[in-house]
Amino acid sequence: MIPSQAAEALYSAHKSRATGWLTLSAGGRESRLMLREGDLVGTRLGFGYQSPAQALLQSGLLSAEALDALWARGGAGAADEELLEEHGLERDAVVEQQVLAHVRRLSELAERAAFEPGSVEAEFEPISGVRVVRAALERPG
Repeated sequence: MIPSQAAEALYSAHKSRATGWLTLSAGGRESRLMLREGDLVGTRLGFGYQSPAQALLQSGLLSAEALDALWARGGAGAADEELLEEHGLERDAVVEQQVLAHVRRLSELAERAAFEPGSVEAEFEPISGVRVVRAALERPG
């Protein structure tokens, strides 16, 4: 498998401990990944969105049966308190899994990737560049 442009750009940013944003483009839409010292600290998505439930299913933290139960109660897209409690999940872990699912999908869809150095504001706890690059190289489940 040939690494995507997104995966290559993320690897380069991680390796050089870059700070700035990676703009990914597909079909005339853009998404941005904010990096600080090579770690992912924020996203702005114009494409590639994955719901919390999709992310948990991809990571194996949620079964297909549990997803069906979420659909039945009308909450398939949200990780509500009941779901977190039922599966022993912390909200921060769900956020991290969702962000990594975004990265997988963006890497699959992006037609172009361009990094621009600059200062960025953190939207969530930094996610290790190693984990982000690994996610970019994986296929969405």
